[in-house]
Amino acid sequence: MALDGGLARRGTVRQEWVRDQRGFTRRFLSVSDPSGPSEHGPSFHARNVGGERTPRRAFSAPSKSRVKDRDLHQVGVNAAAVAASLLGAIMGVTLGFFMMSEYGFGLWAIPMCMVGMGLFVGSLTLMVAGGAGASAKMLISSGSSTPHEKEYSYAESLVMRGMYEDAVSAFELVVVDEKSTDPTPFLRIARIYRDHLERYEDAARWLKRSLAESDMHRGLRALTLKELVELYRMKLNMPEKAAPMLARIAQELEVPRMATGPPRSCAR
Repeated sequence: MALDGGLARRGTVRQEWVRDQRGFTRRFLSVSDPSGPSEHGPSFHARNVGGERTPRRAFSAPSKSRVKDRDLHQVGVNAAAVAASLLGAIMGVTLGFFMMSEYGFGLWAIPMCMVGMGLFVGSLTLMVAGGAGASAKMLISSGSSTPHEKEYSYAESLVMRGMYEDAVSAFELVVVDEKSTDPTPFLRIARIYRDHLERYEDAARWLKRSLAESDMHRGLRALTLKELVELYRMKLNMPEKAAPMLARIAQELEVPRMATGPPRSCAR
C-alpha cells in the first residue's frame, strides 16, 4: 500500500472501507496519534484517499436449467418430415375431393385421404433420410481402422534437453520391454549415436537391427540402407561394406516390368 512519507511517519496506519447510501464504497486511511494512548483510547484522524468508488456487485442465484445436447441433424430431418406430412395432407385433401366428384364417395373421404397421405409422405421422408445416412456410413470411412502412430514423448524430451545417453536408454527400454516392431525407436537410437554421440559403430549396429527386427515399408527400408551406406563410406571408412548395401538398395527399388514384347527401337 503506497503512502506519502508524512502520513507514514505520524503513527499507526489503518485502512477502512465505508459504504455510502448510494451503494458505493470509499477507502479511508486512519492514522493514530503517536503521542500514546489517552484515557479515551488512541485517537485516529481519517483521511479520504483518492475517493475511489466501486459499484456494488449484485449476485444472482445460479440457474437450475442446463444446456442440453441436441442433434441438429435429427432436428432437421424431423422438420423435413413434418413439412412433407403437411404437403401430403394437402395432396390428400385434393385426392378426397377428386374421389367425391368422380366416384361418388362421401365426405369422409377427405379426412381419410388427408391423414393417410400425410402419414405416408412423412414416413417415406424418414425412410429416405435413414437410408441416406446408412449409405453415407458405408461409403465414408470413420477413421477408426487407421492405426494410431505411437509417440515417444519422454525419450524425445530427453533428446531436446541434451541427455542423449538417457534418451538412448529410454528407447532401448521400449524395444526390449515392449518387443516393439516399430522402426522409430531403432532409427532414433542409431541417429542419436551418429549425430550426437559420434559412436558410429553403434549407429551402424542399430541401423542393421532396424532392418532385421522392425516392420518397414519399402521406401523406409531403402532410406535406411542409404543411411547405412553413407555411414560406412563417410564415417567408418569401410567402402568394402558399402558395396553390397548399394546392390541391395538397387534390388529394393527395382520395379518389375511386364513383358510387352521387344522395345520399339528393335522393331523393324
